[in-house]
Amino acid sequence: MALLRCVWIVGLCFFASVARADETARTLFAFDEPTAADAWVGVNGLPAKFGAPPEAAAANAGPAGAAAHLKAAAAGGLYSKRDAAPLDWTKVRAATFWAYRSVEAAAANAVTPIEVQFVEVDGKTRFWRKIDLNHTGWQQYEVPLRWCRWSTGRIPQWSRVVRIGFWCREAGDFWIDDVAVVESTEADAAELSADELRDFAFPETGAKARTEKGKNVTLVTDIAELDAPQLAAHLDKAAAAIAADMPFLGETPAGRIVLFTDRTAYQQFTVRTAEMLNSAAQPPTSGGFTFWGIATSFWDPAYGTLRPVYLHEFVHSYLDSALQLDNSGEWLHEGMASHYQLRFHPQENFGEIVRNGISDPGNFQPLETLLNGRKIELNTYWQAATFVDMLLHDEAYRAKLPGLLNAFREAGSTDLGPQLQTYLGKTFEELTADWQAFCKRTY
Repeated sequence: MALLRCVWIVGLCFFASVARADETARTLFAFDEPTAADAWVGVNGLPAKFGAPPEAAAANAGPAGAAAHLKAAAAGGLYSKRDAAPLDWTKVRAATFWAYRSVEAAAANAVTPIEVQFVEVDGKTRFWRKIDLNHTGWQQYEVPLRWCRWSTGRIPQWSRVVRIGFWCREAGDFWIDDVAVVESTEADAAELSADELRDFAFPETGAKARTEKGKNVTLVTDIAELDAPQLAAHLDKAAAAIAADMPFLGETPAGRIVLFTDRTAYQQFTVRTAEMLNSAAQPPTSGGFTFWGIATSFWDPAYGTLRPVYLHEFVHSYLDSALQLDNSGEWLHEGMASHYQLRFHPQENFGEIVRNGISDPGNFQPLETLLNGRKIELNTYWQAATFVDMLLHDEAYRAKLPGLLNAFREAGSTDLGPQLQTYLGKTFEELTADWQAFCKRTY
């Protein structure tokens, strides 16, 4: 915890790594072995070169011996080969490495932006963190695994990571050495724990904040008026409904939701989280927002403990884990969240909205547009919710849902077009007719 608190204060990611009593530092790659090159491969034209950095020993204290040279004319990377250093990444708290830049290289590029990447076995998805190299001589950097971003589409899993990589975003000239990890005896050391989430969400009032855990929900809040056990039980019922509708998803981790007394604190949480990920984000303007798998909202006494948006955002967080597809505001995530919100918080006039919506093709968005995997507009949520309802509860479509969701996961996209014939056996015209008929029967 001391290390992470230091990061939150300075907002940077380089400093000497210190292993706690329950942790062990282990070097994965020192590059001094004659066979070092056999464990690495260059990508996008970047050659894998190894040797001693010229004048590095005299520059300042740092590793001795051979290092890996990354000299890129444009974007390119260097990646360890699969199983070059077998490791259970779920038990790793941080990765560390040394970087060397000569005076000449620093003069040519004052800042060299790179990404440290942790790549899954099939290479389709990864965790990553951006680091700006802006020093001369040797500098050690630490990458806290808890604060890594996801690649778009399918959400990566630390249990499937098999290689580490260094990606140059643009031209640069530097060396890396002594790539190491800090391993922990804690389970899921690579993930942000509930206590760490609480302390980050409420840095000044953390002691007053509460953590309420249910079977499938972790709720963190500083709202005194909130009945946390009641809300956790309510969200667990939603998780149980999702599991009953899609039992093929198997066991999933708990969804995470952070609720703030103050709307400004809610908005700034997303901004601060993005900063911790070495990224940037705008404060959300909606009543709820899910970012990086964490659902968030704020207190409104008019709605009380069982505010509908709490359940809506929780469903996003839960589905991030259950589907392993990142929420990007597209039809599947928004349709699922809206469907379960309506199930647990019925809207009196929803049937009328649907009936009016399907009565004329001019009243609804063509399905080939709605279901293209891109962000949808708020005024089409009703349409996405009813389409999801059909996939979940129409017998013919329900049978095809497991294969379709798996195809989305593998593709890293919920664009239905490429999967339509293979998994649903329909044209968009036929799909539209089926959807309208389902809505007439159901609503």
